Amino acid sequence: MKKIMLCVAPVAAGDPLINPRAIARDVFDCYKAGAAMVHLHVRDLNGRLTPSLALLEETALYIRELCDIIIEVSTGGVSDLTIEERVQPCYASWVEAVSLNVGSVNLGEAVYQNPIKDVRYCVKQIAEYEKIPETELFELGMANTLRELDEVYHLPRPLLLALVFGHPGEMPATHAALMHMIGGVEDNFGREDFRWGYTQAHRTDFSMVRTALKEGADALRIGFEDSDHITPDKRADTNAQLIEESAGIIREMGFETMSPDEMRRALNIPPLNRDDCFRPYEPSGINGCMQNRVSDVRKAEKQKVEAEVVRRTKERYGGMTFNGEEYVRIPKVPGSEKMGVHSINSLEDKIFLKEFTKTPYVKDIVVCTKGSFEGREFAKSMEEAGRKVTILDPAYEKVVRYEGRTFVEKVITDRGEYDCDLFVSC
Repeated sequence: MKKIMLCVAPVAAGDPLINPRAIARDVFDCYKAGAAMVHLHVRDLNGRLTPSLALLEETALYIRELCDIIIEVSTGGVSDLTIEERVQPCYASWVEAVSLNVGSVNLGEAVYQNPIKDVRYCVKQIAEYEKIPETELFELGMANTLRELDEVYHLPRPLLLALVFGHPGEMPATHAALMHMIGGVEDNFGREDFRWGYTQAHRTDFSMVRTALKEGADALRIGFEDSDHITPDKRADTNAQLIEESAGIIREMGFETMSPDEMRRALNIPPLNRDDCFRPYEPSGINGCMQNRVSDVRKAEKQKVEAEVVRRTKERYGGMTFNGEEYVRIPKVPGSEKMGVHSINSLEDKIFLKEFTKTPYVKDIVVCTKGSFEGREFAKSMEEAGRKVTILDPAYEKVVRYEGRTFVEKVITDRGEYDCDLFVSC
């Protein structure tokens, strides 16, 4: 029975807040539902592309604590980063595969720039550091370019090709366009040389996913990066819901999903060595590794991160009210600078917390309050949303410290300790 490589791309490009542990929990549920690989971009706390792998490495650590899914990191994305900055994932031991983009294309109003000199540089780094590339093809000429590159650099077999459809300015998500792309690939490579996958931006249903499987797709990429739609009228709350739907379609059509280890064997990715996953990456290339020249995104000022989240999300929420009774302060103890340690003192705070808690993977919430209206209302809304809420009365229990990586994970008090994805003082 044919097995399909199912990949999840969990982070939407417009996400204004990157929470590593929440992403990892979502990825873990996708893994349990049948995903064998996760596709990630190198982002900062506000979702902007960055050369610093620090926050992504943290996400990968959480993922590795949960499962053995293949970790693939993009060397692309629409940004002003240089190619030397974009290829940083090639130098990390915990990155198993990387995306490879071999040409430029219009993506809506943006121009996705991949001049050939940059492409060659990227291919050289991929080859030198023995990463498995997944080549994204947005139009037919890119298949020709890939063949020309392969003649020089002898890319590893089988080639993994992601045929991408649906962006304004590139190939439309139609059956005719799909067959056009498949034919173009087959004109350049023998069928034994490659495995092809289907990716659809702005997807509103799974009709073309079914078509791709019917036409011989070996892989599918599904996730919030491309679309959160299940049907035109129904959107997923988690990536796992999308993967469950995809895995169900795969089984319905008489196929099965590959496990991560099966996918590693199919693509000749080395077996996972957990003890060796997080070796420090070494300087490389003529300019050296960028890691010693970029700021650590985990040290970003929390207030600036919050302000950017509010700026980018405020227009979504109309009619919100705020009834602050008094100004409250966050207990200033070790760890109070961590993300996830917040107060409710303004409408902006309320907007930020709405964005912070939109994912169900923010599960454990500690509310420190003397019984204020805002505190009661926030705790009630979180309980109604299915979160575990712990109420601390500061008159009887004193916070000693907050523990965690970039985000809080535990609150320690003089009376005990509490698992915590979010601490709110109100």
